[in-house]
Amino acid sequence: MRQALSEWVKERLYLSLDTTMGWNCFCIVWVSVVLRGRTIPVAWQVVNQSSSTVRLWTVQRVLRQTQRVLPTGVEVVLLADRGFAFRASNRSVDDHAVWETFCRYDDKLWSYTDCSLLVMAQHLGVFEVVSFDQHIRQMTGLGIVCVP
Repeated sequence: MRQALSEWVKERLYLSLDTTMGWNCFCIVWVSVVLRGRTIPVAWQVVNQSSSTVRLWTVQRVLRQTQRVLPTGVEVVLLADRGFAFRASNRSVDDHAVWETFCRYDDKLWSYTDCSLLVMAQHLGVFEVVSFDQHIRQMTGLGIVCVP
């Protein structure tokens, strides 16, 4: 996989992070390259558990595996479901800031998770977001740009 990706000629590489359950007792966490509407797995971890909700360290392990095969000099866009929004991954985004955002936009139907994504994106300087969620799309006036 490393050799195939080393010849990547495009400026941007899209990766997809996802989970799937097997036989209701194994959760597979994987990262895939998105190419022509399909995904090609590049890294994965099988966890013995009956839930598709995984710990942050499991996701970090898969992302480290992925990092080892990525080409240099290519912009990487990681696509993931909002279930992967780990507030613990950035401890400087505190509950108080998220709660203030949640209260400030009480005219919206935003969940606490939606607000935590906004606060984390603003804190990290991540303003391009791929989302089909109507609540995230409502954040365009706050510096978030939804792609497509």
